[in-house]
Amino acid sequence: MSTQNRPVRNHRPLASANRVNSDVQEVTKNGREYLVFPLLALREMVIDYPENGTRELLHKKEIQESVDLWAGTPLTYIHPENERKTADDPEAYTGEVIGQVFKPDIVDGEKLKVQAWLDVEKARDLGGLAADVVEQLRAGDELSVSAGYATFDDDFDGGTHNGDTYNLRQGTLLPDHVAIFPSDEFKARCDWEDGCGAPRANAIETVSNAEVSDAGRFDNPQDALDRATELGCEGVHWHEDEQTGEVE
Repeated sequence: MSTQNRPVRNHRPLASANRVNSDVQEVTKNGREYLVFPLLALREMVIDYPENGTRELLHKKEIQESVDLWAGTPLTYIHPENERKTADDPEAYTGEVIGQVFKPDIVDGEKLKVQAWLDVEKARDLGGLAADVVEQLRAGDELSVSAGYATFDDDFDGGTHNGDTYNLRQGTLLPDHVAIFPSDEFKARCDWEDGCGAPRANAIETVSNAEVSDAGRFDNPQDALDRATELGCEGVHWHEDEQTGEVE
């Protein structure tokens, strides 16, 4: 897709303060350890950019049309700090990049879900916030997630979306990276209540022997306890999807 002679705008919205309350899988491949977890990186919403003085609509149409482009996008522990603010750079590859995201999918018609693979050894070698991400993922502490992308063909006519006014509607998305970092370091714009999260997906988990889900699978705690007892569940973990057999 050519963007020649078309203005391209970069976006790095701080997105989703997230409570990690699900299992993070530890996977070893070719002697290297990874943390694997689902996260929701984007959703349809009006995003505040106070530094630009704008409120911008990220519409579900643009998320849906960009979904395949997110496969293989770099995972970073902060937004890249090079001159172009991009992960497509040797300095970012050897610095801020600590993994990649795969299996992009659309959830509820408006949210971007991906599977993150975090390189534990590289994150620990980098130290600082990168190492903190590893420890906080394992400890279940709060994290923040932000999808970095550029847009073109933006619509500069303002409007209203679900009662929120905006100055412009973002156009075609060009994915660059997905950043994950301790939430106490940055202020989130799309939080847990908004539906963003890391790790988070539409899957079933068990908490204190009670099977629950983001969608509210059970009407009351006793039903959840009964189902957990039936499954022999203990602690916090994910169940395999009954149709695909994959752990999400």
